[in-house]
Amino acid sequence: MENSHAIAPRFQSGLDAAQSFKAGAQWCDKMTSIVLTHGERVGRLAFAIARQMTLPVARARELAAAACLHDLGKLLVPLEILEHPGALDNSMRRIINDHPTLGADLIAIVDRESDVASIVVRRVVLCHHERWDGQGYPYGLVGADIPIEARIVAVADTYDALICERSYKRAWHPDAALDYVNESAGGQFDPTVVSEFTALVQSTHPRFWCNETPGDWEESARRKFGLALSYVFHQQIAPHGTRGAAPRG
Repeated sequence: MENSHAIAPRFQSGLDAAQSFKAGAQWCDKMTSIVLTHGERVGRLAFAIARQMTLPVARARELAAAACLHDLGKLLVPLEILEHPGALDNSMRRIINDHPTLGADLIAIVDRESDVASIVVRRVVLCHHERWDGQGYPYGLVGADIPIEARIVAVADTYDALICERSYKRAWHPDAALDYVNESAGGQFDPTVVSEFTALVQSTHPRFWCNETPGDWEESARRKFGLALSYVFHQQIAPHGTRGAAPRG
C-alpha cells in the first residue's frame, strides 16, 4: 500500500486538475454568453435590418451568420476586462479595442474557406467598430468605404448591447436605445441604415429579436465559434489572462 507521503502529492495534483477544469468550464460558459449568445441576437436583428433594406434573402443570411461571430476576438480579451464593473483605463481600452483584429486573425485560423460567406464573416469581424465619420477602429474607414455588412452589424450590435444588462450597466429602455442610435446617425452610424432600422423597430415589438426562434444560419456560426473556443482554450493563447454606460467594444 502506498504511504501517505506518496498519496498526498497525487491527491493534490488531482485536486489542482479538477480546479483547473472547473475554471476552464466557467470560462467557456462565460465566453459563450458574452460572445455567442449576444452574437446570435445581433445576427437576428442584422438579418431583419438587411431584409428591411431589401437585401436578398441569401445575402441577409450570410450577414446574419457573420454577425453571430462579430465579437469573436473577445475570446482573446481577459474576463476581468470584459466584466470590469467600472470605467476602463487606457490600457484596458487598448486591449479591448484590439478585438476586431484579434477576431480576424482567429477566424483565419478556424475558417480557411474562401467562399462569399467566409469573406463576409471576416469583413464583419474586422470592421464592425468602424464609424461613418472615420473615427472608428481599427482602420478609421470613412462612410461607404466601410463594408455594408459591417455598417448594419454596427447598429444591431449597439442596440442589443444597450437594451441588455451588462456587468457595468443596467439595461436601457428600448426607446432610449433607439434615441441613441438616431442621435448617432451620420457620426457613428450610416444614416441610411439607421433610417431603415428605425422603421423596422417602430413596426416591431422592441424585444422581438431577443425571443425570436434562431435562424438556420446559426448552426454554421456555432460550429465556427466552437472551433475558435476550443482553439483558444487548448492553445492557451489568451494574451492578457482571464463593462448607466454605453456598451464597450
